[in-house]
Amino acid sequence: MRYDTGKKYDDPLSRYDQSDPPKPKPIKKGRIMASNKLPDKLDALVTLTEDAADGCHQLEVSVGLQHNKEADLRLDLGTFVTKAAGYDTVLSARVPLQSALTVARSNARGWLLMARDNFKTFLGSTPSNAWEAAGWSAESIAVPSTSDLILPLLQKVQGYLTANPAREVASMNLTAARAGVLHTALSDARAAANTQDDAIRAAKDERDVAEEALRTRMRNLIDELMQLLDPMSPHWLTFGLKRPGAPDSPAKVTNTRATAAGGGKVRVQCDPAARAEYYQIYQQLPDEEDFTLADSPPMPDETLEGYTVGATVKFKMRAVNETGTGRFGDEVSATVT
Repeated sequence: MRYDTGKKYDDPLSRYDQSDPPKPKPIKKGRIMASNKLPDKLDALVTLTEDAADGCHQLEVSVGLQHNKEADLRLDLGTFVTKAAGYDTVLSARVPLQSALTVARSNARGWLLMARDNFKTFLGSTPSNAWEAAGWSAESIAVPSTSDLILPLLQKVQGYLTANPAREVASMNLTAARAGVLHTALSDARAAANTQDDAIRAAKDERDVAEEALRTRMRNLIDELMQLLDPMSPHWLTFGLKRPGAPDSPAKVTNTRATAAGGGKVRVQCDPAARAEYYQIYQQLPDEEDFTLADSPPMPDETLEGYTVGATVKFKMRAVNETGTGRFGDEVSATVT
C-alpha cells in the first residue's frame, strides 16, 4: 500500500523493450552525453571486460568487429587476472614475514634495554666516554627502535662482552652468544622481508603492465564500436557499455533529508540532480539488514506511508535516467510519528 506507485524500476532500462528501444531524443547543444570512461577500480574493470567479451560472443560477427574480438579480450583479461592473483599472493606472504621481523626487533631491543640497565651499575646512568666501549656514545645511551640501528648496536655489545667476559651474566642471558643469536635472527628477518618486498615490486610491475594492456584493449574496443554502431544502438548495452548518444548518468544526489510527517508517514527529499529523469528512494527498516527499494518518484520529493510509529527508518536516494543510475547521496533517518 505505502509503496505502490507503479514506478519502481530496479533496472533503469527495464522500462524499455530492448528489442524495440525508445526513439532517441534530439541531442541538444551543450548536452552532457554518456561517457564510456573505464572504471578506476580493478574489480569493476574485470567485470566490464567480462561483459564486453560476452557481448563480443553474441555480436562480433553481426556487428563486424575486426580488431577487438572475444578471443582478444579474454586473452588480455586472463593475463591480467593471473598477474593480479600473483601480486595478491606475494603481497599476502609479506604478512608473516613482517610479523617475524617485528618479533625479532622487539626481542633484540628488549635485550639491549636489559643490557644497558645492567651496564649502568658500573658505567653510570648518564652518557660518558666510558659508554663508548660498550657500544653506545658519549652523548646518548638510548636504545634505538629501528632494526637498522639495533643491528650495529647488537654487534658492538656482542664485541664488548666477548672482550669483557666478566661483564656477562648468564642467569640473565646477558652474554655475547645471546647477542649473536639475536643479531642473526633480526638480520635474517630483515633479509626475508626485503626479498619479499623485491618480489612484491616485481609482481606489481607485471600486474600494472597487464592492467594497462587490458585498458588499452577495452579502449580500442570502444573506439572500434564507435565506428560500427549508432550512438543510440541497444547493442552498446549488450557489451556492458553506455550508449554514447544517450545523456550521461545523473549526478550524485545531494542534501537528502527525511522528515516525520505524522500518521506513520515520512517525507523524503533531496535537491534536484542534473540529468535525472526520476529518482529512487531506498529504505532500511529497523528489522532489516539491507536497504530495499521503496519508491521511484518522478520528483525528488515523496511522502511514504504505512510505517510503525516510534520506528527509526533509514533512507537514501539516487537519481536515474535512461543511461543508468547516479551515486547515492548521504544516508538519513527519521523517527516515525
